[in-house]
Amino acid sequence: MRNPRSISRNFPFALLLPAILLIVICGCAPKVYLSSYSDLQFNRSEIKTVAIVLENARANNVLFAEIFTQAALERKKFFLARKDYILEREISTQDLRPGADAFLKIALAYCYSGSRTYHFPTSISAYAKLFETRTGRMVWKMNYAYSSPKVGPSAPMIEEVMKIVVRKLIDSVPLTYTAPPVATLEERRDALPELSAPSAKKVPGIEKDYSKEIAALRSEFADLKEKLASQERVPEIKVEKSDSGKQASNPIETLTPVKKAPFLIHVASVRVQRRHAAKEFVDRKTNDGTIHLATLVTLPSKGRWYRLLIGRFESLDATRSYIQKSKQSGAIRGYARPMKLPFSLLISSRQTLVPSQGKVEALRKKHFLAYLSPSAGKAETYDVLIGAFGSEEEATQRARILLKSGISAKTISP
Repeated sequence: MRNPRSISRNFPFALLLPAILLIVICGCAPKVYLSSYSDLQFNRSEIKTVAIVLENARANNVLFAEIFTQAALERKKFFLARKDYILEREISTQDLRPGADAFLKIALAYCYSGSRTYHFPTSISAYAKLFETRTGRMVWKMNYAYSSPKVGPSAPMIEEVMKIVVRKLIDSVPLTYTAPPVATLEERRDALPELSAPSAKKVPGIEKDYSKEIAALRSEFADLKEKLASQERVPEIKVEKSDSGKQASNPIETLTPVKKAPFLIHVASVRVQRRHAAKEFVDRKTNDGTIHLATLVTLPSKGRWYRLLIGRFESLDATRSYIQKSKQSGAIRGYARPMKLPFSLLISSRQTLVPSQGKVEALRKKHFLAYLSPSAGKAETYDVLIGAFGSEEEATQRARILLKSGISAKTISP
């Protein structure tokens, strides 16, 4: 028979152990904050189509909007008037009410990456607000914050936590997916174009017919879209000035290298969460005339990756010869495959090193992995480029994403 005194001595430890386990379990759970608001007069049946609006394009908001829009298309919680999001500043001066019954305005409140610290979780707070376009009244709002259970280097990447927050916000929108009739849908899409032109609707009290002016504006918008998608590169002309201030006789064309170099070597791929590894690869210095670059790709069922590439080469034979020599010297080990990626996006051309590096860093802060390439025809100057693409269409799609962040780019064939 056990001594009653020994039982009494062990009793506090028996109570303490479950308490410790409970604290550990609670400490490892994700932390969530949620608040919401809904107007009592909100009539959900009146809202059939929704347009996603990004309130601002600062920091990680563009990435958040891309993930949100893609998830909204996949989850089909509500019907989207268009397949991409709109920046709020683009709609502030235009009447887009005929194109959607409501605007779903989204943005990040804060975004912290725990994987870059030693002791903190990855934390994201975001909000979504639903506004009736007819009245301009906010009828619903939700704030949602999430902190990962893991901290420090083990914490998930920002994109993973964004997806959790996005799913919660989308699933909480108090709407039901209902596709409008085809005729109504086409009318709405005409009213909400990719680059919205003024409406042709007549204003009461004004008798003048503005249809011709509006047709001319629509034609101008169409021309702008065609130029954006065009592969042809119109050279910009810079006129150099002499020391005396007079213009030099020979203007310099800032684009179009004489030789085409469409081939690159694919040496590895890293997940988009390991963006720092892709950046380190791009920044490696070479002494053989090649450059390192990374381009973002989305692979079906595999997600988003950075392709790590070395180039550029004028022919497939030159590419294979470089691979063979590099493997013999040990510069390349293992996988190396030639790829034909003839298109890139040009941000700036023929500038000296310091301003070019400044543009690269500014673009990287917006999560565009830009890189430098020596300019053709002018020594000690550089082009600032983004990506390497197999088709003009792919490059144009990326250029549109840049344009939403206020960055203009030209599709070129280096």
